Amino acid sequence: MEQYQRENRDLIQRNKTREQEELEELLLLEQQGNEQRRLDLLQEEQRQLQAKRKNKQALLDELEQSQLPATILLAQHKVRAAKLETQIEQQKQA
Repeated sequence: MEQYQRENRDLIQRNKTREQEELEELLLLEQQGNEQRRLDLLQEEQRQLQAKRKNKQALLDELEQSQLPATILLAQHKVRAAKLETQIEQQKQA
């Protein structure tokens, strides 16, 4: 065994180096995938926050401009907000 190792030291070292490089490449790919997933989640959260803000602003605009009673407008807003939350939950599960 020792004789084999001495005779093939360079070959053994090249194989170890190649295996190490392959492992490092796999690790890098995994890290890049994790970073991309993190960025995608962050972007999705930003879109959700923007949609919620837009919905709240729409309610304020309706309250300012509509002739309907505020209770009706608030009820309509609650329905829209519930639909938005349902859509967000469905997107999270997908």
